[in-house]
Amino acid sequence: MVDKNQKSKINILMNKLISYIKSFRIHFWFLTSVFFLLGEWYSIKNFPVFSNIIILIALFGIFSAGSLINNVFDKKIDIFARKPNVKVFKYISTKEMLIASAFLSCISLMLLYFFINIHIFLLGFLIVVIGIFYSIPPIRLKTKPPFDCLMNALGGSTPFIMGWTITLNSLSFESAVYFLTLFLIILHIFFFFTTTDIEMDKEMGIRTSCNIIGLKNSLLFGTIIYIFDLFIAIYFFGITDLLAISLLAYIPLIILALVYRNNRKILINIVGGFSTLIFSGVILILLSFFSKNIFPIFFLIIWILFIISDIMILKKYIKK
Repeated sequence: MVDKNQKSKINILMNKLISYIKSFRIHFWFLTSVFFLLGEWYSIKNFPVFSNIIILIALFGIFSAGSLINNVFDKKIDIFARKPNVKVFKYISTKEMLIASAFLSCISLMLLYFFINIHIFLLGFLIVVIGIFYSIPPIRLKTKPPFDCLMNALGGSTPFIMGWTITLNSLSFESAVYFLTLFLIILHIFFFFTTTDIEMDKEMGIRTSCNIIGLKNSLLFGTIIYIFDLFIAIYFFGITDLLAISLLAYIPLIILALVYRNNRKILINIVGGFSTLIFSGVILILLSFFSKNIFPIFFLIIWILFIISDIMILKKYIKK
């Protein structure tokens, strides 16, 4: 028989574990992992099993660590904004979260250094440094426009280069254009998603690129970035290219975001959930079809679960 104290300890442990999972913001790791697989496909048309497992685990640790740091230094803002993610601090202290972040970063970088190569390690280290500079005062680039949007896009698109150079392939003009395409799509998503925090950031006296130029201009600028990005993809690689197809499939989400620009909750679901999922989902469907490899298929299954989850959340909101 399990006594009450043991049950209490088990409940605390489970709540702590669930809180950590919520704090990791797995959606961002998922998106960047898709970019990594895309880099491999464009570079070598293959997905080396051992290297992929190590790098994907390391990327999970690196981006989870960045999310934990961001949670800690956004705590006061998120409490003021009444965001649901602050509930995790009921079970995890800020000190514990910072220790976990340092541990995850170190373990992840060690995996890349000892089991992959120095080039991938340095790219992983770059993402860690961006995460630190992005969130931690006094630098805290997320409150220093235009570095907030640029660092966000750079950190998110770097895994593509990791995929491209996994077998020490040198960078080329082609890889640079692909990287630029992914950089711009994340930049677009940043401008669309951050619009949902404009009013709250203004009340807190926080400077971001979006609250400087306003809601209307942020959506306009984000749309221009998307159109320019689509033009680059089609011009250099053709309309049948994998990235171009994914960007074309993204158009309905652009329209929906513009239609519901004044409804914060719906906008969050569109630009924070479905937008990244539609774009990455099309990439995964095409990668799975052409490669018939377990890695894209595995992430495609995760993608389906994300879609189901987001639809259920949206249905609950509509009912309310």
